[in-house]
Amino acid sequence: MRNFRAILSILLASIAFVGCTESSDRDVPSITQPPPVSEVVFTENEPNDPNNPQFLGNVDGNTSYIADGSLAFNDNAQTDDEFDSFTVTASGAQSLNVIVQHDAGVDIDLAIVDPVTGNILTELGDGLTSPESISLSLVDGQTVAIEVEAFSGSGNYKVFIGSSK
Repeated sequence: MRNFRAILSILLASIAFVGCTESSDRDVPSITQPPPVSEVVFTENEPNDPNNPQFLGNVDGNTSYIADGSLAFNDNAQTDDEFDSFTVTASGAQSLNVIVQHDAGVDIDLAIVDPVTGNILTELGDGLTSPESISLSLVDGQTVAIEVEAFSGSGNYKVFIGSSK
């Protein structure tokens, strides 16, 4: 758990700059002092699929959420086990930062989605790479769903959700 907290603090501080993209160039700027972070840890609560996302809370630049879960890909049909979905609401304009760390052998894709329309706001599918991260600028009061999908394989994951103003 200590490693996850260290990774989260460093990544949240490094993603705070404008223009963060899904680029493979992941140079980390010099960090003098990480932002204060209060962590709230959840275990996924089924069903937490895109039709019934699990609400984690408000993101405010000082609070981060960690959710543990597991996914299993089914070749024949989309099942609840292939998707997990978590929602957060922005308290003020900020950049939402999402990082997923997962077991070897499972290909997990990430998306940030408008939970009302189902429109994908940003997404990432980097194959078996772990950790993977995406970010998105939010406006005050905006609610988004973070969707974690098993593209292939099965295994456990941790998703880190934080923000910076």
